[in-house]
Amino acid sequence: PSKYKNTTNTLSELEVSNNRGQLIPLSRVTKFTERSSIASIEHENNQRQITVNGEIDLKQNNAQNVAKMVAEKIKNSPEDFSKVSVHFGGENEDTKESFESLTQAFGLAFFGILLLLILLFKNIYQPLIVATTIPVGVMGIIWTFYLHGKPLSFFAAIGVIALSGVVVNNAIVFVDFYNRIKRKAASKREAVLEAASKRIRPIFLTTFTTVAGILPTAYGIGGLDPFVVPIALSLGWGMLVTAILTSFLIPPIICLMQDLVDVLQKIRVLK
Repeated sequence: PSKYKNTTNTLSELEVSNNRGQLIPLSRVTKFTERSSIASIEHENNQRQITVNGEIDLKQNNAQNVAKMVAEKIKNSPEDFSKVSVHFGGENEDTKESFESLTQAFGLAFFGILLLLILLFKNIYQPLIVATTIPVGVMGIIWTFYLHGKPLSFFAAIGVIALSGVVVNNAIVFVDFYNRIKRKAASKREAVLEAASKRIRPIFLTTFTTVAGILPTAYGIGGLDPFVVPIALSLGWGMLVTAILTSFLIPPIICLMQDLVDVLQKIRVLK
């Protein structure tokens, strides 16, 4: 019965066999002492393990940074613990797996966008021009979280993937308008200048209206949801930074890419 399991008397009265085959109380051949010990011994993959749990203040840090800090401390541990191996599980392991899945999703999204743009423009080099806005947007997100003192969390990564499908819109509008002007027998320089002068206003208007609707959520105006804040910051500031930078980057990139295409075509003609 359970009430007898944790008493010394029950243990001392257990009968064991001696060398003559007689049953005697355990107390006749043993002495009992009390001391502190491990309550239980855990195993995983046939190895003994000790689990250390901790809570992380997500306002100050994230699981990956904490795991990195602990790993640095372990490297300098005494030689007595050289046979001890450390495995980081829990939220850190889940976050690592989630980031790996997000990386795959980002790759699929990128190539999906590139494929659609190739079908739209019917060439390869102009989709590459449009695709340059994606790393610009990612750079804007990195600076945004750095200046806000926030870690690049899992939800921020979701915002990066969502942003990659949004920031290309401005470049698509610009390149498509450039192509329309170019078909009217305008020179490359004239087409780029006209596209820049006529498209910059609608690009900034659409960007500012979208950003004005997203950023209040990021700063808790009207209500704060910690899970939504990283996504809103990524989308809001990423779109704003991308709109500003691409307005300066897309025109010269179009000219450079067009020059490269012209050179390649001439080489082909000469051959």
